[in-house]
Amino acid sequence: MGAAALVAGIGTTPAQADEVLWGIGPSPVQPGGQIHVSMRAWAGGCAPGTPVTSPGLVAPIKWQGEAGNFPSYTGTGTVVKKPGKYVATFTCQSGKKASATFVVAGTPAPDPTPTPAKPKPTAKPKPQVAVKPKGAPQTGGGEQ
Repeated sequence: MGAAALVAGIGTTPAQADEVLWGIGPSPVQPGGQIHVSMRAWAGGCAPGTPVTSPGLVAPIKWQGEAGNFPSYTGTGTVVKKPGKYVATFTCQSGKKASATFVVAGTPAPDPTPTPAKPKPTAKPKPQVAVKPKGAPQTGGGEQ
């Protein structure tokens, strides 16, 4: 079974960085849901040296190894409840670093925007002066 078949077979998103092929999924995953990682060292993977970490994980995912002529590694973890796109990373025993993205479903909360400052009040408008109509009394015209 090739690495692509491994990834497609478990419904994960393939990740390739520095020639390390591994899978993480499902993606998208529901907030607070379970996510799985898998890798076959003999099919483009590596022997993991560190757990998988990400700000999108509640805790690092520890790899569980399967011994034999065709070593493979898997792990399961819980994602955070905050929707968004996250990067998961780990380092192989050889020192190669690998990363992949996954998505926690939902609409991310908008970034908090500062409330615009209220404009300073301007001077109060002056009351209008009453204009007296011009006519006979002002002109002095007319006889009595």
